[in-house]
Order: sequence, then C-alpha cells, then structure tokens
Amino acid sequence: MKKVSDLYKKQGVDFEFPIVIEDESGKEIYFEDSDGFQYTRRYDQGGRQTYFEDSDGWWYKHEYDADGRLTYLEDSEGDWEQLEYDADGNVIRTTRDD
Repeated sequence: MKKVSDLYKKQGVDFEFPIVIEDESGKEIYFEDSDGFQYTRRYDQGGRQTYFEDSDGWWYKHEYDADGRLTYLEDSEGDWEQLEYDADGNVIRTTRDD
C-alpha cells in the first residue's frame, strides 16, 4: 500500500500527521500516522463500509443485500460468514468457514 505522505513529499505538498482523507460524503477513506501506520476504507452507494485494509496486511470485506443487510463477511485470516434472511429481515441461516 503506497503512502500518501510519500506522494505529498514528492510533490512538495505541506502536510501534518495524521493524514485523514474523506470522501464527498465525509466518510474516512484513508488514514496515515507519523509512524507509517495507515489504512483505507471503501463504502458502497448506501454508505456501508465494504472494505478495510491496513498497512499490517489485515483486511476484511463486507457485502450487503438490496435492503442493506449484511450478507457476507470475510477477513485476511481466512474467516468468513454468510447470512440469509427471511422476508421480515430475521437471520434464518448463518454459514461459517468452520
């Protein structure tokens, strides 16, 4: 993962830590501190976080259905979970990696 601070330095941009970048809706999409730790986040059109990754290599992703309910999650350790809902929005089945 490339550091924004390196890009800023290369372009001669003045900055201070922490570097925080937000999307147009005000949601944080990038963070970097003075020790070099950084992370990125992605969101879907509904504003729900769909992805997170940090500079230590840890990540997770989430998927949602059309009603905004969490349907799938997975992380860099290989853990995953899938959820199914009934018409009333109640979880009726959960399937996990184990």
